[in-house]
This record gives sequence, structure tokens and C-alpha cells, in this order.
Amino acid sequence: MDCPKPSILQQAPRFDLAGAARLAREMYGLDASASALPSERDQNFRLTTTAGGRYVLKIANAAEPRAMLEAQNAAMAHVADRVAFCPRVLPTIAGDTIGIAPDSGHFVRLVTYLDGIPLAEAGARTTALLESLGRAVGRLDRALEDFDHPAIHRDFHWDLANAAPIIADHLSLVHDGGDRQLVRRVSASALQTLEARQSAFRRSAVHHDANDWNVLVDRSSSPESAIRNSKVVGIIDFGDMVHTWTVADPAVAVAYAMLDGSDPLATAAAIVRGYHAEHPLRDEELVAVFPLAGLRLCVSACIAAWQQQQRPDDQYLAVSQGPIRRTLPAVAAIPPRMAEDALRSACGLLAAAGLADGLSVSVDQRPPPDIVLLSVDWRTRSPLRAQLIEDGFDVLATDTWPMIRAHLRPGAKPRLAIVDLQGLENPTEVLDGLRVLMKPDHVLVLTALGSVTPEEAEHTGFLILRRPVSIEEVVRAARGVN
Repeated sequence: MDCPKPSILQQAPRFDLAGAARLAREMYGLDASASALPSERDQNFRLTTTAGGRYVLKIANAAEPRAMLEAQNAAMAHVADRVAFCPRVLPTIAGDTIGIAPDSGHFVRLVTYLDGIPLAEAGARTTALLESLGRAVGRLDRALEDFDHPAIHRDFHWDLANAAPIIADHLSLVHDGGDRQLVRRVSASALQTLEARQSAFRRSAVHHDANDWNVLVDRSSSPESAIRNSKVVGIIDFGDMVHTWTVADPAVAVAYAMLDGSDPLATAAAIVRGYHAEHPLRDEELVAVFPLAGLRLCVSACIAAWQQQQRPDDQYLAVSQGPIRRTLPAVAAIPPRMAEDALRSACGLLAAAGLADGLSVSVDQRPPPDIVLLSVDWRTRSPLRAQLIEDGFDVLATDTWPMIRAHLRPGAKPRLAIVDLQGLENPTEVLDGLRVLMKPDHVLVLTALGSVTPEEAEHTGFLILRRPVSIEEVVRAARGVN
């Protein structure tokens, strides 16, 4: 499948701020000033009226079929009474939901303005914020589950179901040889995972573009609580809607949220945990989220390389490419099985012991593992888990205390709990919980500067290893627990 023809980029509207304000006045009766908003192939303007009202004026690419705009409008109307965080379409003076700009003939729409700042500018991305993003995408997909329109059944270059031909046709345009090889490797691994599971994927109408500029975040007025309390309040721009794999939607959200992040897998786990709570994923879909997220970054790299050939001066087309180049190596370094385990764990599911791959059971149905390992840093969690497994232990490794706590059930407890306090947000709560739920000499604590001191941990009677500590030291301590 090809990228859009060059004519699509060449037919992007070219209105200046005065022209946008004139359209608002003539078509919608609004006396407003205009400021430009970013767009890949259309034009968007924020309008501010003299009375302080705000709207978004959307001017479509001349090559955009009217039917696709009608589909977007229908989708926004369909979800309007189910979710509060998507725009609504407003009519022209003549009562039309799609107007036509005089002279140019471009289709024009006016939608409500959602107050918030783009996720791209929101600063720190806490676990709570990422879960909020997952919940929002999940609620939107649930709202769209019974929506359909002929126009969204289309061959679309951003559709992840079309990723293989897009990458095959345009990979050569990625100039840097190292980047090209990385895209080839990540996409090949992802496509291999998908091939075995895609027949089980649900298909539905999806937004398909919850990137960090299309997701709006609320911030409290208090700087101290702003990061802690921020949540997703808007998902905008239905221009990439398509009828495709449902699981593509959370995967796209994961792809952009993990750009330039310190822990891609923890980001994915938080988003998937939120999404699964609102719109549960099948196991095959759950396994596919992380590979699909990596695949989206590969598709983006290829499409951007093509688009930059067509419009080399358009900086918006390259806005994600630096972060993608910096993030793909971290994504490639995460073993597929580790990603599967992390996302199943995030959703309260685990691969069933002794069962075929692809089956899952809930936590309360699974026999207890030998060891539960709590560490928020996958760089610690992954190699330590791998070494413990090599030594013959059945290990559950996770970054969340609730998942560990769920396995500390009366009569079915693991023989050892290992807790790495480095970076843990709630160390005192975790230690207090372990003191109640586990025998002290069956808890191994890796202490960290700036959290709980060794002395505070030692009064619990837990086994203590002070940082810096090697994997071999931890494994030896685990072997010594009877």
C-alpha cells in the first residue's frame, strides 16, 4: 500500500489568520481572532471571540472526501452522550455541519473547544495520568463499538493493519542506516507476533490517533498538586478514524506516550491497565499492544521520511521523529515475553502455568509463584527475574504493589517476596503490608537512598540487602530462604 499521493499534501489549505477569521465571520457569524493549530494535512485554527468564547475552525484538505468528514461528524455525534471529552460539531449560519469556503472550495467545520493542554506539553507523566489516558481511550472505543460508516472502511496509510506494505515500500527512504536497520528489526519482530494472533483481533471504528498533541490534559491551579492530579480531559481530531483492529487504538496511545520516557514498558502497563478496566482486551490483543506500539513508531518513521520529501520545510511532519529515534532502541531491548508478562500483570492476568501460550487466568486462580518481585525499574526487574528463573524459581515480576498484594493470599503465599525500594512511591505502605502478610524472614528488601533507610527496614525483621547490590547477591539470598 502506498502513502497518500503527493497531491494530498500539495492540496493542503493555505489560509492565513485573517482568512480564517473571515471564514468564521462569514460562515458562522463569529467575530473572532484566529491562531494556528498544528495539522498534518489540513488546517486548524483556534478562534477566540470578543466575548471570550473559544472554538476550533477546521479547514479540510481539498483532496479529503466529503464522506470522510461526514463520518467524523457522525462519530462525534454518536459518542456525544457517552463521553464528555470529545468535541461537538456546530452548524454554519445556514445550518450545515459541513460548509464550503468561498473561492477555494475547501470544506470547513466548526467544533467546540476543549479546555486543556496537550499531553506533549504537560510535563511529568505520572502513572495516574497514563492510566487516565488508557481509561479515556477505552471509554471512547467502547462508545464507538456500535458505530459504523462506509467511509471509514478505507485503505489508509496510518492503519496499523496495513503496516507491513507501508514499511516495505518506504523503509528505504529513512536516510540514516542505523535508524533504517532498527525500524527493520522492530517491525519484523512485531509483525511475527501479530501474524499468529491477528485472526482473534476484534475490528471496530477507532479514533486511531491518540498522540500526545491530540490528547488534552487538565492541570489544577496549584503547582504542587498539578502533576499529581492531572488527568485526561480531551481526545480531539477524528481525522484518522478507520475501521480496523480495536487493539490498534491503545497501541497508538502507548506509542506516543512512551516517546523519550525512561521506562517504555511501565508507560505501556499503566495505559493498558486503564484501558482494560474500561474496555477489556482479549488475551491475544493484550499480547499485541506492545508490538503494535513499536510498529506504529516504525510506520511513523517511514511515512515521515516520505512526507519530508514532499514538504521539506514543514517542521510539523518531523515533530515526532527525534523522539522516535531515541525511543526505538529502548523498545527493541525489551524481550517480547517480558512485555507480555508486564501487560498481563498490569491487567491482573498471568500466563497460566502449564498451559499453552495465549491463555490467561486471573490472579486468584493461579497457583502461587515461588517468588514475587516488586521493582519499578525494568532494568533491575528483567535481568533479576531472568536469573531467578534460570535458577529454577517460578517468578512473578511487577512494578505495582497491588499486584504483589493480590498474591499474598492465606494458604497460597509465595515462599519469598523481593522488594526493591529504589524509586518506589509508597515504600512505607509496602513494608507495612508485607509485615502483616508475610513472615519477616521470607521478605528480602533491597534498600535505596532517599526512601526507607536500612534501619527503618531492619526493625521489621526483613532480610536486608543494601545498595549497591549485585544480581548474584540477590539470587544467593533467595536460595537461602527455606
